[in-house]
Amino acid sequence: MNTIDQKRYLLILTFLLMAAFFFRFIGLGSAPLSESEARLAMQSWSAMKGLPDYQIRQPLYVFITSVCFSFFDANEFTARVFPAIMGLLLVCLPILFHHQIGLPKTSLLVFLLAIDPVGIAWSKTADSLIPVICLFLFSITAFYRKRTIPGIILLALAMTGGERFWPPAAAILISFLFFQLLSRRKSIFDNLTEIFSVKNLILLTICFILFSIGFFRFPYGLHTIGQGLLAGFAVNKTGDPKAVRFLPILIGYLYYFGFMLLLILLKFVQSIRSKQISEVFLAAAFVTFALLMGLFQQGILVLAWISIPLIYFCSGIFVQLSNEIRIEKSVYSYLAIATLPCLYCFLVFRITELLQMGDLSLPLSFRWNQQLITLSLTRFQGYLFIIVICLIIFGVFFPYLLNYFSPNKIWSSFGLGILLIWLFSLTVNSWSAAGFRYNQEDLSSGKNHNRHELALGAQIHQMNSMILDQIQEIGLKQSGFKESAKGLILNLDEPMMDWELRKNTAVQETGMLNHQTELPSYVITTDIDTNDITKDLIGTPFVWKVQDEWNSFTLTDWLKWMLYRQVKENHFMLTFWQEPRWITEIVEE
Repeated sequence: MNTIDQKRYLLILTFLLMAAFFFRFIGLGSAPLSESEARLAMQSWSAMKGLPDYQIRQPLYVFITSVCFSFFDANEFTARVFPAIMGLLLVCLPILFHHQIGLPKTSLLVFLLAIDPVGIAWSKTADSLIPVICLFLFSITAFYRKRTIPGIILLALAMTGGERFWPPAAAILISFLFFQLLSRRKSIFDNLTEIFSVKNLILLTICFILFSIGFFRFPYGLHTIGQGLLAGFAVNKTGDPKAVRFLPILIGYLYYFGFMLLLILLKFVQSIRSKQISEVFLAAAFVTFALLMGLFQQGILVLAWISIPLIYFCSGIFVQLSNEIRIEKSVYSYLAIATLPCLYCFLVFRITELLQMGDLSLPLSFRWNQQLITLSLTRFQGYLFIIVICLIIFGVFFPYLLNYFSPNKIWSSFGLGILLIWLFSLTVNSWSAAGFRYNQEDLSSGKNHNRHELALGAQIHQMNSMILDQIQEIGLKQSGFKESAKGLILNLDEPMMDWELRKNTAVQETGMLNHQTELPSYVITTDIDTNDITKDLIGTPFVWKVQDEWNSFTLTDWLKWMLYRQVKENHFMLTFWQEPRWITEIVEE
């Protein structure tokens, strides 16, 4: 490769890294934290304050984020900046292997990692998942390059990911042993024995313990080792993002990686026919890893782990196809390239119209020459008839017509058209995963910017409620902002509420209200028995949070989510109790 080609690829890599930065950092702090994010952020807040917390399951995120909170203000951006940085470093990983794999494949890998919707969604989420994946892969890179000490340090850091590390590590180990058993390669096993010698295992243990306790800054970090190990193989059915059933996970496989899985399946069939046993064994180990992740109850988290090997395998297939397939430069080839993308756009628009019509059993009507014409077909039947006719004409008849004028020379052009459709869909999904898609019909989009991504699992989002504004208003009326109004939170485990009110020292959490010793200006409760509260305060119910109900989606719900990210949600209510004089003043105003 000459100097001009190297400069060209360097320019391409620079542009791709800028795109990766854009998707991961723009709008990073614009959306409020979800419940799982707020729980981790509050643990980091407590660690910064020196308050022991024995419920920490991800010490890697908690302790590093607490350092960020110490140097910078604790807000949504600093709560998510650590995963975003690690996600950007993950995109840079293929550059370390550009001498072995070549600049073309390196550029392709960086491109696919930069716009990977699953990686983008988790890079903008306060969690240890992306940091653990990044540190684990960099540790493997260090071991591959015979840098044992850096590899051990990086692996020890990855191990402090707690519940995000141990189940995938167990699945990878079992899958590796399975691959080792099938392929009978002793060299790999010998290299591992050399890397993990007794001396290196002792060093790994010491580094792991030191990182877990934050170099003695967080002595209770020893407790987090057991917490992370136990929590990794368990699922909290109500508040864990990974708690989704088989069907949403299957939809996630097909929606995010459907095209890549199809390519790998075709490559697998080709490997069997050509008797390339090593590639067959590698594919079997990959499937074993995915099944073990499901067995270990990792749910939707498996998407983030398999995205990188899928991207690596598909990039090799793309490079191979680019060297073997040649497209004829003729008008018939150009028509073949444009046919499938145009058909795809037409079908998407028609299905979108169909979903927005409401009752599909009504007669189909349209205007012609300023007259309303009603057909005997229903809306569903009419649109189905139009879609079938278009599929027959442009999906069957037109391709064979082009092949008649250019025999056996336009089928590769249709393949390029399919590739363009996939790239367009991938870019749209990346845009949505980054939180840039804004849907006016989504009631909660005012704050969470429509980040309803299946890759994030069953997230619980904060609604755009007026509770914080009411607390500030009561403080203004009571003391003119000289001090905050005193309030109580009764019997609530609400990390998002704790995060929003973390700097409000006048708010206290308690299990019961004593009217003789406590005179709060407001009380926040659930819909529990509140007979004692109603004597002195007036309550106003409001929707505080919503949860994406992936497990109850129908076919129509899946289509609505895929096309414009509309979801079914489960709403959770809270009640805001306040003194009658504040409500009276509001009415008088």
